[in-house]
Amino acid sequence: MNMYLSTRELAYWGYLHLNKGKINGKQIVPREIIDMATSLQSPLTIQKDLLQNGFLWLVKDLPATKTEIGHQVPKGSYQILGFTNESTVSLY
Repeated sequence: MNMYLSTRELAYWGYLHLNKGKINGKQIVPREIIDMATSLQSPLTIQKDLLQNGFLWLVKDLPATKTEIGHQVPKGSYQILGFTNESTVSLY
């Protein structure tokens, strides 16, 4: 909360994740960290209908009725929302 970003910075954050941590051919964030952040990390014991999370990202992995990311996006998609939903990055 109270983290202020420009649209450009938010786009850069999404670009970094789409490129698996690389910017201009240089590995800025280890690929393993990006893979963990954007893959399902929710405990297997939670209800299957609840939101599924990576690290900071909402992840589309299993079908869930209560989802912010949407029902029609492909498996492997992920999305990040601002605390009050004013900023969103969705990657498919």
